[in-house]
Formats: sequence, structure tokens, C-alpha cells
Amino acid sequence: MSKLFPSHDKGEVVAAVSDLNLTIEEGKLVTLLGPSGCGKTTILRMLAGFETPTSGSIRLDDTDVTRRPVNSRGIGMVFQSYALFPHMSVRENVAYGLSVAGVAKADAGRRVDEVMELMQIGHYAKRAPNQLSGGQQQRVALARAVVTEPRVLLFDEPLSNLDAQLREQMRVDLRAIQQRLGITSLYVTHDQSEALAIADEIVVLKDGVIQQRGSAREVYRSPASSFVARFLGKANIVPGTVVASTAAGIVVDVDGQRARMTSDDLPQVAAGESVSCVLRPENVAFRTDPEGALTVEQVVFQGSYIEYHLRIAGAACTIIDHEYAHRGTLNIGDRLSIDLTNTPLWIVPADA
Repeated sequence: MSKLFPSHDKGEVVAAVSDLNLTIEEGKLVTLLGPSGCGKTTILRMLAGFETPTSGSIRLDDTDVTRRPVNSRGIGMVFQSYALFPHMSVRENVAYGLSVAGVAKADAGRRVDEVMELMQIGHYAKRAPNQLSGGQQQRVALARAVVTEPRVLLFDEPLSNLDAQLREQMRVDLRAIQQRLGITSLYVTHDQSEALAIADEIVVLKDGVIQQRGSAREVYRSPASSFVARFLGKANIVPGTVVASTAAGIVVDVDGQRARMTSDDLPQVAAGESVSCVLRPENVAFRTDPEGALTVEQVVFQGSYIEYHLRIAGAACTIIDHEYAHRGTLNIGDRLSIDLTNTPLWIVPADA
């Protein structure tokens, strides 16, 4: 499906989403990951029924729901802003959807009790939303979304308003709840660590177009482009020259060192060809070397690790040291050498 919006200044159309073809397997949690303005929220709004696709269709199993109103799609949504009713108690907020749907009072009461227990918010039942913390309000919003037993659950950056520590705990809890209920879910975020932590499958978007999809490990370990590599985690993109290319692997010269790429899906490159290579900072082996060719330009302390910023083959790069407590810390101006012999390496299109 596609979604076009008219431009306010010149009357031109802007493609927010282009030829999206996305199937989500039942019971799975798929994360839409991409920068602001890439079309994530537009996709979610079309699925929920708040926007209508310019072309294409939306299907739940074999049912076309493209033109169905919001309240008859069987889709629940958890918003970034919680969207709780301030004049209602926690329990009334959770029960609201069942009331609108006309569910019998006894059945509604049972389902509300079960969901509130699952979300661990039963002891907040009589409180107003403004008497709860951000994490507690998010649990209430999730309870309200799942109590109606939707076929699909949509998440629009639900944890972005929480502090870092609470966000990490909530994503663990949210994933556990989703797996326990087995609800097919689509989760929108721009937080890379969040996507890696919770998703069965990650879909990376840019300008309304899917750049790559796959499991978190597949997308992280074998990025299809420099954009994907940089957006999903930290990545060094360095120039190299292909030395040899065979079915067994590809050998690349990077700044005078030989690195080997081996996988089941090798790119089509020829010896002598210039390529762009992805090196993950945590994979680069290094050692202090007064005669080394590389110079530390910046040192960034991150608690559990230290980042060293330098240049490899003229490209700005980062390497990560998790062992600094044992071997000491380098300083700006110190020299070092790297060893790419056993470093995982991926070749990506130079113009990506």
C-alpha cells in the first residue's frame, strides 16, 4: 500500500509510504524502525483506521479492512501519550472499550480483573491517572488495549516518555506480556536498543520504503546498506579494495590489512573493486602501540565500556573497549594498532 499527502506550499504530492508490502505472522511482534519522518506512524495510523491508504489494501487474515471504521477492525492501539481519560479511575479506563462494545457487565468485570492482575495494576484500581507514575500509566494504557482481546495490537513509541531505567524494565515486561497473550503486534520506535530487545522481526524504513527486514540478529549482523548499518547500532563504514572474490569468501584490503568476509550470501564483487565495508566497533581488536599508525582523537566514557574515536583509512571510526578496567585507559593522542584478521566484515553498496 501507499500513502500520498499534498504539499502545503507547491501543491505537489509527498509519498509518506511507497509500495509497502508487509506480512506479519500470527503471534509475532514486528518492529518498525526508522528515523523521524520515515513513515512509521503513517503506517500505524492506516492500520488502525485513522488514515486511508491512497492505494493498496489492508487485510486481517482473508478479510479486507481497508475501509472499515476504527472500532470494527479488531485492532488495539497503545499510544505514546497514554491517552487515558483523566476523569475516570484506572478501572474505568481499562473497562471503557468493553463498555463501548456492549459487553455484558459480568463478563466485562471478569475480563477487567484478569487483565489488571496480568498488568499488576489491581491495587491502583480506584486511583486517577494523574496519581500514577509514567510506567504505571503505560501499564493502564496497555491493559485498556488488550482487554478487548484485539486480533492485532499496535504500539506507537509507547515507552519514549519514560526515563532510561524504567524504559528498559518496561520493554522486558511488555515483551513478556505480548508473548503470554500471543497477540500479533506491530511496534513503532526509533530506539535501536528497544527494537533489538523485543522484536521477532525488524523492519527498517527510510523515506517510506522498506530497506531491510529480518530477525534482529540478521539485520544487525548482515546489514543491507550503510544506512541500515548505521541506524541499527554503531557502525564504522570504511573504504576497502577487494583482493580476492571466490565462492569460499571475499578478501578485502582495509588500510593495508586483509579482512575476510564469509557467509551464505556473498555480494557480487570482483578483485580490484573498491567497496565500502562495515566494521562494528565492538568487533575491532586493538592494542596499545607507540609505533601504531592510528591515533586516539577522542575518549568517551560510557560506564561499562569506553569508546575511542579515531580514523581508519581516512574514515571517522569508533572502537569499543569493554576491558578497560583490566588493561587501562588510553588518552587522546595515544597510538594504537588494530587487527582485522578475524574481524567480522560486511560489504555494502557504496552509494547506499
